[in-house]
Amino acid sequence: MICREEVKEVGEDLILKLYGCHNSNSLDVSRYAMYLKAVARMSLKSKSIMASLPPTSAAAKQHTFGTYYQVRKWLVYKDINPMEWGWSITNDTNYPIHSTKPLAPEKVIKLVSCNCKVLCKNNCSCLKASLDCTAMCGVCRGCCANVAIVHEGDPDENMMDVQETGLNN
Repeated sequence: MICREEVKEVGEDLILKLYGCHNSNSLDVSRYAMYLKAVARMSLKSKSIMASLPPTSAAAKQHTFGTYYQVRKWLVYKDINPMEWGWSITNDTNYPIHSTKPLAPEKVIKLVSCNCKVLCKNNCSCLKASLDCTAMCGVCRGCCANVAIVHEGDPDENMMDVQETGLNN
């Protein structure tokens, strides 16, 4: 069987090629370079460019592991443990682990907020940046459809955030 490090490297190489990063061997370095290039070209009225960037190496690793697991499962290999390949199991249901690292440093995440008038949908700046709405958001204050789904049995860190900000009162 192929080792986890090989799967990670092949997945990262593939994603680098998909994003046209032929002169780099690091997703994180390429992502940062693409971000700087995009920011230099954008105006103040430009929309978020985050969706056009490649994933972080941590997110790519989890996606690659999950894909490898799923393909092996389709090929009827029974000797593979989903929890070793990018999945968590809660109540006999598999859930993909999207990343083992935060999307951005906490200080940056706290700077992004939306000001949606009614519902947080297509034009929501948090949603466009692939972030959940938070207590900093204008109207919704993080109480909308664009919040993290906490599966039963998972660590309840999101509820700790809600309790600390006083939103559950």
